[in-house]
Amino acid sequence: MKYAFEKAGEEWIDPVIELIRKRVEWMDEAGIRQWNTTAYLFVYPRSCFEAYVRKGWLYVLKDEEGRLAAAAALFEHDARWPEKKDRAFYVHHLAGDPERRGAGSVFLKECEALARRMGKEYIRLDCDTENAFLNRYYESRGYTEEGRCTDGAYTGIRRSKKITLDL
Repeated sequence: MKYAFEKAGEEWIDPVIELIRKRVEWMDEAGIRQWNTTAYLFVYPRSCFEAYVRKGWLYVLKDEEGRLAAAAALFEHDARWPEKKDRAFYVHHLAGDPERRGAGSVFLKECEALARRMGKEYIRLDCDTENAFLNRYYESRGYTEEGRCTDGAYTGIRRSKKITLDL
């Protein structure tokens, strides 16, 4: 399947929130601990996603029919990585449609390609220490562990992937 990766406009806020709800339901059904145990959309309400759009941080992956397949926010700085001053994208709120197997991987590859075009050195992200499924997923895509972070009750594993320049 072909996808289109682009910066999200306001019209994508509600579909992104609905995708996150869908992913939370999937986590419940799969017995995976992450967003479904943290009141995720209460902690990150619609106003957060509105701000991400205004700042140009929210990105979407659309299928050939224009339907949302995956989404995330790409930050250039992240309080969970205070010691890092190099050029990086920090991926937050990554959600792939559970019915579109592989969309999350395509989204990450598109993030890496965008980072390469923008002269970034790394893609960074974190996930719950208890989420073995997601930690294996990121490891299999080349994201190596770089320590831990905490944010309230959340404890995460920080992961990083070096971006190589195309020659």
